[in-house]
Amino acid sequence: MPIRPLPPNGLSESDLFRQMEAARGQDVRWREGRVFSLVFYAGEDVHRVAEAAYARFFSENALNPTAFPSLRKFEAGAGACPSAPRP
Repeated sequence: MPIRPLPPNGLSESDLFRQMEAARGQDVRWREGRVFSLVFYAGEDVHRVAEAAYARFFSENALNPTAFPSLRKFEAGAGACPSAPRP
């Protein structure tokens, strides 16, 4: 795939989001339980908290936990959840 230069002018926010939503049209309907093992949807309340948490840390790079030890801590905690004993 050839590398394309960035265009001299960007899209407006509304055009960008419209194109992103159009691209999403063929994605699996994960909120409806139409995907196995790729997404765990725990409901809108949990989704809202996850979005807010993501927004706080989206600029940090999880590929380098040495620079961002907080992300290592979060990842280790999330990874441990599925293996936690069930009551």
